[in-house]
Amino acid sequence: MKWFNLLDYPFNEVYGGSIIRVPTMKPYNGEWYIDPVVDFLVFEAYSLMPDAGLGLMVISGPKAGKVNVVFPNSSYTPNTRGLNKRWLIDNWKKFFYRDGEPHQAWIVSAGSLSVLPNGDEWDIPDA
Repeated sequence: MKWFNLLDYPFNEVYGGSIIRVPTMKPYNGEWYIDPVVDFLVFEAYSLMPDAGLGLMVISGPKAGKVNVVFPNSSYTPNTRGLNKRWLIDNWKKFFYRDGEPHQAWIVSAGSLSVLPNGDEWDIPDA
């Protein structure tokens, strides 16, 4: 899996399963997360809320599992279920992180896994 700076991400859409990594920009005051770097999983909020877009859930540190934001339907690229990269950049402070900047964010697309933590390759057994 290859990380890209959000501004250099080569795709127009960000899909569920992608991870966005951002640095914390000010000392902890209860409004953001306590860790210096926070990872967010892009998830399909529309599967829970019909009028929603995608959402971001914390997947690192003591707040892992917390839903950070659910984006509106207007965040989609038309005719896709992808979060529009330009919309995310333009609405960064309103919907995501008012103290950070999009150029500080990193993103990696979801990829399939076939290796276990011990390094073993895994094939799905035949039925």
